[in-house]
Amino acid sequence: MIAGQVKIAVTGTAVSIPLDGLIQGVMLTALSTNLAGMTVGGSSVTNTVDGTGNGDIFQPGTIKSMPTQGLNSLYINGSSGDIISYVGI
Repeated sequence: MIAGQVKIAVTGTAVSIPLDGLIQGVMLTALSTNLAGMTVGGSSVTNTVDGTGNGDIFQPGTIKSMPTQGLNSLYINGSSGDIISYVGI
């Protein structure tokens, strides 16, 4: 099992969530006090949440689980200071 937190340092810059060693899945939680929606996706994920973006939208407080088989990382993008936590097996 792994767990951690990832913080957006620069608005609009994707940040990696490491998935090394995970074989089943990961649960992601967007901090409820985040400023706005953030996105989760591949390395080119944008922070666009108006229907034209390319990531899964996580509004503040969103909790979702995702399979990780075949993935070595996920990326988040959003506003500077926003945080997502993760736990996986």
